[in-house]
Amino acid sequence: MVSGAVKLTKQDENGNEIIVCIKQKGDIFAEACLFTRKTEFYPATATMLEDGEILFLDKHELEQDLYNYPELSMQLISYMSDALREMTSQLRDVALLDVYAKTVKTLERLGNKFNTGKNRWEIEIPLTVQEFATVVGTTRESVSRVFSKLKKDGIIDMKSRKIIILDWCSLCTLLHKEY
Repeated sequence: MVSGAVKLTKQDENGNEIIVCIKQKGDIFAEACLFTRKTEFYPATATMLEDGEILFLDKHELEQDLYNYPELSMQLISYMSDALREMTSQLRDVALLDVYAKTVKTLERLGNKFNTGKNRWEIEIPLTVQEFATVVGTTRESVSRVFSKLKKDGIIDMKSRKIIILDWCSLCTLLHKEY
């Protein structure tokens, strides 16, 4: 991605959507499709969250570049390994943590990825509370309750589609209490 943000989603047979991940400037997505023969289609739906620019990589040109430049191959393997580790961590969180812990962990993960603040942690991504809830793997109401508690405790503040983490240390302390 050159600019903007995109959400990658999957739907179940009832039309319920889950946001698998959010990609931003500098990220790669659909890279696994380049190396598998199972399908030519990406197994998720990619939707732009804001205006941006995406580059397309030609499979044959990339294969040739990977062959000619082994260091590029190593960088791509490293990137894909990091992405797999992040997805495994998210899966563990969804399966094992309660709603409060999953919400806090998602705030921490998005804070590390989308921080735009100079003197504090600001997460500026164009997600509604409903969309944030699908990232967490829960309902909008549950996330709203957690956000209300975190706001009451002075840990976060919210302004339009910006989540401001006022007290990063307290947020991290909450994470350690949960594990």
